[in-house]
Amino acid sequence: MAFPLMFWINLSYYNFCSRSCALILKQLKVMPSFLMRLHSIVRLLHLAGWMIRASAASVWKPGHCTRILALYRNTFPVTISSLTQPGNQRWLQLLLNSHPLMPKTNPQTWSPPPGSLDLQARQVDVWRVRLDLPADGLNQLESTLSKDETERAARFHFPADRDRFTAAHGYLRDILARYLHCEPRELSFSVTQHGKPVLPEHELEFNLSHSGDFALIAIARGHRVGVDVEHIREGISSQVIARQYFSQAEFAELQSLPTRQKETAFFTCWTRKEAYIKAQGLGLSFPLESFDVSLTPNEPAILRATRPDPAEAARWTLFSLKTGPLYESAVAVEGKDLEFRLWDWNNAAGATRHG
Repeated sequence: MAFPLMFWINLSYYNFCSRSCALILKQLKVMPSFLMRLHSIVRLLHLAGWMIRASAASVWKPGHCTRILALYRNTFPVTISSLTQPGNQRWLQLLLNSHPLMPKTNPQTWSPPPGSLDLQARQVDVWRVRLDLPADGLNQLESTLSKDETERAARFHFPADRDRFTAAHGYLRDILARYLHCEPRELSFSVTQHGKPVLPEHELEFNLSHSGDFALIAIARGHRVGVDVEHIREGISSQVIARQYFSQAEFAELQSLPTRQKETAFFTCWTRKEAYIKAQGLGLSFPLESFDVSLTPNEPAILRATRPDPAEAARWTLFSLKTGPLYESAVAVEGKDLEFRLWDWNNAAGATRHG
């Protein structure tokens, strides 16, 4: 952690030097290859220096990255061309991740949870659980469900769907009980007028999503939160769905992408929109065309615009999750400067506890 911090601080000095170097290099009519590389580095430092000044002025937002790169793509094509090389992208990501307003987490790491869970106001916990478990484990989870949950599970026609529902809701009870220091079967849920489950008389906000063999459970304290996971599968009429449910800006961005990226981009957009809608807690009454999310693969997750209140977008954080191969997932949280902790329930020391 020390290197990114020092790298970030020292860039303010390097930015001053880079201006002088750039003036000298521009006077050269012919630039050897090593000077071209140096020139690219100088321009990158100049870009980083701008980011530092924006941070100091408290005007930096994660969405500025796309705008800055678009500006520098026209002004300094060598720099942007260099940044897009696989070996160099990590430097730009390092700059972004070290900024204090970017989500604080390692998106690739799902860690075993600690024995004692203490969730602070600025922390958001996301749990990943596998739903393909043996019969005895499923029976233990089922024993913790309420009568209503058991009846809902029984309505599924296919046994696999019934088992996944049972496992996901049993895991939800088990995990929430760890924060509230009670037995899973003791939890009592109620639902809002739009059907979102809540814990009465508790400040914990939570949301559950499951697809295929995985479930994700997001938990926050005093922040509205929503999560969505989708198994990427063939046979989905993605273009038809996108035209009907995506905003005009999102559909246009999807259409502009190469064919090889469109399937991933579709599920990326879908999970981010679902996570935001679920966090709002308004169900189907929330219009899908009233907000825009980013969807281009490998770009930061951003709530780009909200209508009719443009200021609403600045109050939310979107974060993409790598749940597993052929899965797309995202979490939406009301708030900024959040720390995301990613827990893998199946690697927990106490994963055998079900009540």
